[in-house]
Amino acid sequence: MGSVPEISHYDLTLTLGRGAGELEVRGRAKFAPAPSGGANSATTAFLLNPALESLNPPEFAPEQRELRFHYRGRLSEGVTPEASELTAHNLWYPVFSDRPPPFTFRLLLSVPPEVIPAVSGRLVPLPPELGARAHDHEAARTYLWESIRPGRDIAVAVGPYLVHQRLMATTPGPPPNLLSAEVFVLDEDYDLGELILGRMERILGLLRSRPGPAGGYDRLGVVVPPVSHWGIYSRPGHIVIPRPMAARLRNPGKAKTVALVLAREMASLLGETGR
Repeated sequence: MGSVPEISHYDLTLTLGRGAGELEVRGRAKFAPAPSGGANSATTAFLLNPALESLNPPEFAPEQRELRFHYRGRLSEGVTPEASELTAHNLWYPVFSDRPPPFTFRLLLSVPPEVIPAVSGRLVPLPPELGARAHDHEAARTYLWESIRPGRDIAVAVGPYLVHQRLMATTPGPPPNLLSAEVFVLDEDYDLGELILGRMERILGLLRSRPGPAGGYDRLGVVVPPVSHWGIYSRPGHIVIPRPMAARLRNPGKAKTVALVLAREMASLLGETGR
């Protein structure tokens, strides 16, 4: 669609089906009012992923200050019942004519009951009308996430993950600031969960000895998918290390490579100042 004024809120409801790559998305974008005396100098254009079909092609009227969209389709590449990896921001994604000011980005994610999601960002309480269904194990699992860094995208990895978790200190005490370290692995990679947690704890010990910001996170997830569209990468609170790299931890002669990659990504994330 064409250009619209500068975005201020961007909300997606993403439902993943049981079939390979099936998804449906409803979205809403709100826009900042034009400055007094003139139009916004920056604009936002929205592009739809070509693998998806728009169910109600949106039309934007400037006086409405809101755009709603609804689409569905099948993203077959890298999205399977065993493991999915996608970036919610880039399903129907905004393109900015200038660096945008901070804006709110939230994702309401529904996945089949057997699926565990690993998502970048911050998990926030469900609204009251959805909270009552949070523990219904026969229905879809539903989670509400928001971007930790305003305007940053939200990355999603889902599958029948097993979750390893450990509380770790990010600053000296007493009392120390604690980080919930989480590692998401598939069944055949169960042993990698504890190996990665051990490395994370050692890396945090080194980072604590260095001055500087701690990033402001209360959780940090490491995801080990079978493959990854983008290789090794990080988003706020979220690091992806695909299995071919992570499996080197099982070999003492190759483990150092993985540890250095993990240290680089953790130092980058935990060194953020929250801008």
